[in-house]
Amino acid sequence: MAKLLKAKDRILLGLALLGDAWDDVRLVGGLVTHLYSNFYGWTPVKFRKQSFYESISRMVKTGYIEKIIKNNKPYLRLLSAGKKKLIRDFPILELQGRKWDGFWTIVVFDIAEISRYKRDLLRRKLLEIGFGMYQRSVYISPFDFTEDLKEFIEHYQLPNVQVFRAKEMIGERREERMAKIWPLEKLNEGYEKIIEKAEEIERLPKGKPRENKLRQLRNFYLDILLSDPFLPKELLPKDWLGEKARKIVLSFA
Repeated sequence: MAKLLKAKDRILLGLALLGDAWDDVRLVGGLVTHLYSNFYGWTPVKFRKQSFYESISRMVKTGYIEKIIKNNKPYLRLLSAGKKKLIRDFPILELQGRKWDGFWTIVVFDIAEISRYKRDLLRRKLLEIGFGMYQRSVYISPFDFTEDLKEFIEHYQLPNVQVFRAKEMIGERREERMAKIWPLEKLNEGYEKIIEKAEEIERLPKGKPRENKLRQLRNFYLDILLSDPFLPKELLPKDWLGEKARKIVLSFA
């Protein structure tokens, strides 16, 4: 389940998406203009403009973003500190575009009820980085998180946790396994709705009603995006609409 997004999170995510920050999280984002229309448009519909300006000001002071005036126009740049904050708060975003090496990471644990807090802590961590529940105490991911999990397990002193890397998983067909572990059908339906709503918005004349519907669309997109496990292309359904939805949402920028 995705985290509850605050207005400042939505602004940073909008800036990151428009600047293609996820292509290489080590690089500083490019300049993005139309400061107020673009980024105010990533906040909730009832979010006041004054609150938006204050959020921008605070993020500039904390070093998450940089405001630049060029040719008398305001630009924003997502700085390294802002990217690090997003990856820290929403680590699953770092999976976008990551290639699959063909191996699975499998986490198996047997943590007693007396240590329920630690068991829930591990489950939350696994879901945050895109793992899916294969069985009650078995989670899998197509990405290699062995080093991260080793540090996490040792830091919190989690008992009875095993992490494996496997090339083959014999049993049901891959498509059946993916549908069983991750809600891909539901996510794809969400992306389809985004595309349909975007096409409706494109036909609307400019004005307040269109701006409000566009803000609703962007917020809906971010909510779905943070529930997406960002599986490698090889593991996604052939009719996957995630990339098409992304392009059409960003085309309004």
